[in-house]
Amino acid sequence: MANRSVKEEIQQQRIDVPFKLTIEKQQDVLHVKVEGQRNYKSLVKITEQIVEACQENNTFQALVDVRAMGGKLTIWESFKLVTSCFAKVKDWRVLRKAAIVDRADARPRYKFMETAADNRGYNLRFFEDTADALSWLTL
Repeated sequence: MANRSVKEEIQQQRIDVPFKLTIEKQQDVLHVKVEGQRNYKSLVKITEQIVEACQENNTFQALVDVRAMGGKLTIWESFKLVTSCFAKVKDWRVLRKAAIVDRADARPRYKFMETAADNRGYNLRFFEDTADALSWLTL
């Protein structure tokens, strides 16, 4: 840490936090469970891996359970994820619909993110219950 400030060291630690994805295709839906630390960099990588998995499994819908993730995004990071990351992976031939299952305490953050995604034409919804998310995906 000799040449880095404390702030730079903390930011680097946030970037390097690993995550684990468990991916399984059930019928026509890709089920993804995510564990690890929630930060902008990890969510960009997770999004890219989900899109790849959709391509490999020939499915257009994903149910992503992030309830086991720690941490939280700032409003700015949520907005940047939608406007920057999602724009790069936006391919309706690959991922047409995504349901994210998150904890109830994250509701204020995910409502903002859902609105930002909807305003940009992404078919993304957040749920607190897996059954509700699956029901919406299969409409």
